[in-house]
Amino acid sequence: MAINWSNLLAADPLLPSLLGPSLRLTPGQGAYGTQDVANLQSFLGSARGAVARFGYVPDFTGTPYAQYASQILDQPVGEGQPTARQLAEQGTAAGVSQWADLTHSANVARANALSALTSQGANFSGALGTTLNELGLKAAQGKADATQALLGNIADPYNTYLGQRQDLLGKASSATNDALTRIIAGINAGLYAD
Repeated sequence: MAINWSNLLAADPLLPSLLGPSLRLTPGQGAYGTQDVANLQSFLGSARGAVARFGYVPDFTGTPYAQYASQILDQPVGEGQPTARQLAEQGTAAGVSQWADLTHSANVARANALSALTSQGANFSGALGTTLNELGLKAAQGKADATQALLGNIADPYNTYLGQRQDLLGKASSATNDALTRIIAGINAGLYAD
C-alpha cells in the first residue's frame, strides 16, 4: 500500500507549531507563507519608490527581477494611490525627478555651448556640430549611468528579499524534515495502520 505523505504531514500535531503562522503555506498563495508575502511587498515598495523618485521607467529586461516589472510599475503604490509609472511621469513633468535633473543639466550645457560658440562667431561652423554631438553623447552616457544606478538600487532590496526567502525555505524544510522523521519513526513503531 502506498503511503500518503501529504495526509500524514497534515495530521502531524507538531508541524504547524514548528512552521508558525509566518511559514504556513496558504493554498494558491504561491509563496512560503505570510512572511514571504510581507517580504515581497517590502521589495516591491522599495522598487516602486526608486522608480517614482527617478522619474523614468527603465527596461527591466534581463534583470533578475524582470518578472516583477508589472507589479513594480503598474500596481498602485498604496490604496487609492497612483502607480510608480504615473508618479515617475508626474515627477519628471514637474521637474522634480532625477531624470528631469539630468535632462535639465543636458539642456543647460547645450545652451551654454551654443551661446559660447555664438559669441565667438562660430555658431555655423563645424565646431557647433562637434560640440553638440559631444554634449549629446555625454548626456546619453549620464542617463545610461543613472539608469544602471537605479537598476542597482532596485537589485539591493531584491537580493535582500531573495535572502529572506531562502531563509524561510530553510526553516520550512527543516520543520518538514523533522515531521517526516517523526512520521517514519511512527511507521516503524507500527503506530500507523495500513
